[in-house]
Amino acid sequence: MAKLRIKIGKTEFMADGNQEHIEKELSAFAEMIRNAPAVVNITNFLPEIGLKKVDKGRKIAQADKGVKVVMHKSEQIAWENLAGSLQLHDEFECDLSDGNRVTFVLINESDGYLIFCSKDCMTRHRMNDSASNKGGIAASEMQKYLDTEIWNLLPDGLKNIIAETRRKYKDGDQIKEFDTKLFLLSASEVFDKDDCYGEEGLYNQIDYFKDEKNRVKCKDKETAYWWLSSPDAGGSTVFCGVNASGGANGNYASLAYGVVPCFCIKKS
Repeated sequence: MAKLRIKIGKTEFMADGNQEHIEKELSAFAEMIRNAPAVVNITNFLPEIGLKKVDKGRKIAQADKGVKVVMHKSEQIAWENLAGSLQLHDEFECDLSDGNRVTFVLINESDGYLIFCSKDCMTRHRMNDSASNKGGIAASEMQKYLDTEIWNLLPDGLKNIIAETRRKYKDGDQIKEFDTKLFLLSASEVFDKDDCYGEEGLYNQIDYFKDEKNRVKCKDKETAYWWLSSPDAGGSTVFCGVNASGGANGNYASLAYGVVPCFCIKKS
């Protein structure tokens, strides 16, 4: 006769009987709590009690050259094959040159391109060194920061497949365009027309961000305010952003808030 007791948080499992019976009951228990929010790594303890790990749904596949892809099937992925290997809202991770790791999510498909953004804030930075939105995003200190500091953090394999893209932006009442490889999302891509702060119609809201939880980003494991590329139409000192609850907001351009870089890759 064998006995077993496992307690994880407020969840408790007890069983007695022969070893085969206990393993059968434990397997059923593990399946029951595998997706519980408080039990993130239930499979981590399974090998210690002699059971096989059972993967269901999406799997994490280690790919070539430092990219880890969350997919519906496991396989090795090279950078040049990345675009053809992901489905909408899939994610991949990569190591940065500073030793940190970042997760990017495929948020949209448009005009032959896949559009990615970082799942959380990569860092914090100001939009400009003074409280001004003059010149819009193209003339901002933030765009220079994306083009240099953030770009240099990315692995070479990823940089080689990022496409230059033309972005629309507001500068006062004028709509202008510029070419870039890294960019911030606009208010009209993240919010509906009622929360665009004067930028409605510039882009369409991306379906991914219609779910409020996808607008919530973290930095250092805490929810964080993050910048958008849109000057606030209500004044000359403010850029739009997303608050810690996923709502629309605006703040002085000279303040350092979360940076969520985006880029495009051509469809395979």
